[in-house]
Amino acid sequence: LGVILSQTVAPGWIWLSGFVGAGLTFAGVSGFCGMARLLAAMPWNQVAMGSQRK
Repeated sequence: LGVILSQTVAPGWIWLSGFVGAGLTFAGVSGFCGMARLLAAMPWNQVAMGSQRK
C-alpha cells in the first residue's frame, strides 16, 4: 500500500513501507513483536468468564 501510494499520491508514502519492513526485521531478529502483544491485549481477544466452553 505504501509503495502504491508513493507512486500515485505523494513520494512521502514510501516511509510507510519502510516502517513496516523495519518492524518486521526487528521482530525477526529480536523475537519481540509489539503488534502481537498489542493485538493479544485487545478486548476481543480476551476470554469472557461466563462463556467458557466445557
